[in-house]
Amino acid sequence: TSSFYATKKSGSILERMYEDAESKKYDGSDGNPLSGVYDTTESDFYDFYSDSIVGRDMSLAVGSAGVTVVAMIIHTKSPFLTLMGLFQIILSFPLAYFVYYFIAGLVFFPFLNFIGIFVVFALGADDVFVAVDKWKNARHELPHGTTEQVAALALPDAAYAMFLTS
Repeated sequence: TSSFYATKKSGSILERMYEDAESKKYDGSDGNPLSGVYDTTESDFYDFYSDSIVGRDMSLAVGSAGVTVVAMIIHTKSPFLTLMGLFQIILSFPLAYFVYYFIAGLVFFPFLNFIGIFVVFALGADDVFVAVDKWKNARHELPHGTTEQVAALALPDAAYAMFLTS
């Protein structure tokens, strides 16, 4: 077998080698005696590969956010509640980063952590669904109650359910 090594430590050279290896340029089917490309000095090939996978996953995260927004609009029947739910979800990111960086003291923030967007959107949407359902149930129990009475009945139950599911 033959190996192909990068003699210069350059990101563009290593990235081109990785792309050539991924496109099977070095598979030996064209009579070329070179049968493989290996990055034995660093983990650069692994970094290129994981970055490409994470990039595709981020597009799925954006798609899932879109589906979540549509589901929230259908369930709540209110663009205002949907926007407030999205606002709640978006505000959770700076809070989570504050806890991650300042409280936990973690300085390293790998790009892979952005996949947590799936989880954050799911939990945030679930909180909106629970709050809306608890409000509807309280409105059925108190059909002639004031907004304050409905809120006093619905919100403690919603908070407890959100705490358990989050």
